[in-house]
Amino acid sequence: MKGVIFDFDGVIFDSEIIYLESVLQYLESIGVHSTMSEVQYLIGMRMQEICVALQKQFNLYNHSLDELRFGQYEYFDRLMESSDIQAMPGLSDFLARCKEKNMTIAVASSSGEEYIVDLLKRFNVYEYFHHIGNEARSYLMVHDHSLQKFFHPELRQGRIYLYISNHLLLSGYLR
Repeated sequence: MKGVIFDFDGVIFDSEIIYLESVLQYLESIGVHSTMSEVQYLIGMRMQEICVALQKQFNLYNHSLDELRFGQYEYFDRLMESSDIQAMPGLSDFLARCKEKNMTIAVASSSGEEYIVDLLKRFNVYEYFHHIGNEARSYLMVHDHSLQKFFHPELRQGRIYLYISNHLLLSGYLR
């Protein structure tokens, strides 16, 4: 194996429970009571899909998709700042072993780049990652900025891994 591509939320960091709690707090702030079991199906969905699902599930059509999105972000950011989120057990050791073997390490996510980079830096593992693929901003960021590539606008999360794999292979990183 010459490279590893990680998903971010739920794989590198256990942030999914914090996200669901932020959804519940946001919904409560707009007068909607819900439970964890009612919103857990949102995990793995893109933000646009989540907002549409919440509109439908809770009849929130009087709230725009942007309002729902920014409301969730606000509560998520607050919870993340006060949370004791941890990297998944063994992550640092695994990344160090990959680096020792000169493996290319990438992360692919629908989460925002700033959020990804902030958490990687917060836990002192940012320097291990050669590439950060991000659907939300539709580009692949390379630390040395020598190989910036742009995703097709219709690229979806499931294809992000294939795209990064092919990019790394064609660029000589995985030969």
